[in-house]
Amino acid sequence: GNPNGLINRSGYPQQTQVKQFTSWATLVNEELAKPATLRLSTKVLYKDSTRTLRVNTRSTFLADYPRATRIVVHITEDSIVDWQTDYRLPSGEQDVENYVHPHMLRATLNGYLGETLTASAASSGQIASAYFNYEIPTKFKVEHCNIVVAIMDAETYEIIQVKELHIPHQN
Repeated sequence: GNPNGLINRSGYPQQTQVKQFTSWATLVNEELAKPATLRLSTKVLYKDSTRTLRVNTRSTFLADYPRATRIVVHITEDSIVDWQTDYRLPSGEQDVENYVHPHMLRATLNGYLGETLTASAASSGQIASAYFNYEIPTKFKVEHCNIVVAIMDAETYEIIQVKELHIPHQN
């Protein structure tokens, strides 16, 4: 049944990572109860006149981490209006012409699986920084865009920490 989703990619790639929506609340609460492994600080700079974006990140490990890590940076956009099929509606009325889509993935600054943040295990207190530049296409409505930065385990792809920030405007 739909919808299905992943909670921090836990269980990947053993085919147990896809969860039905009825279990999401419990799984999210379990994740939130775990102590944080790292603190992710992110600064987003944007210049309207050139549509240039800079994302600065700093990850501080709060505990020893046993494996290498990766960082990935996405741009999402809210309020995109387009067609959507809504299977909750009666047959013949399921195609919604002006559906407002939230959190649509618009771009990935460094690839689907990102890039190496730490090449091996990390020690508590270790700091890893990464920087990204991107020119936002004119088809994106920047006022509806957010940056999503995720740190993941390089072996299991499980998400360790994530941060979402709105893109600020500067002329």
